Amino acid sequence: MKRKSISIFVISGVVLIAVGLYFGWSYYRIERWAQKLESNVVTPRTDASTVSEVGYVLGSRTTRDYFKREKKLIWWVKIPTTNETWACDWVQGFAGFNKNDSVILVHKTGRPDEADWNGYIVGLHYPTKEKVAQVWAIDTDDIELLEPHEER
Repeated sequence: MKRKSISIFVISGVVLIAVGLYFGWSYYRIERWAQKLESNVVTPRTDASTVSEVGYVLGSRTTRDYFKREKKLIWWVKIPTTNETWACDWVQGFAGFNKNDSVILVHKTGRPDEADWNGYIVGLHYPTKEKVAQVWAIDTDDIELLEPHEER
């Protein structure tokens, strides 16, 4: 009986160490991948259908998918003049915007059924001044239009 409990203890210890090593290594790989994306210098590309609006970062969320080895970073940018909130999913460039940072959101005009959601967040004041992140920007009001609704 004692030998069986010791073997279960040893096996569970080995499994816990293996899982811990996997998640530690995955975290390291995710952060290295994100650092490569963050080191890319991003220059905003604009055209006639591009709009620049001054706003601030309302909040952010960072998640890591250990199995896909991806880091997801989402900022919610509030534009006070239009009272819109934009969900901005980080693609590359600067990733250090924090809550209440003043930013310029550069995005395309149009409806959510159009495929071009490319946009940029540009820092407005020190310490993020002129730092640029490429994002997928979509108005949070438009997100509801993308989801199928049931008839009531």
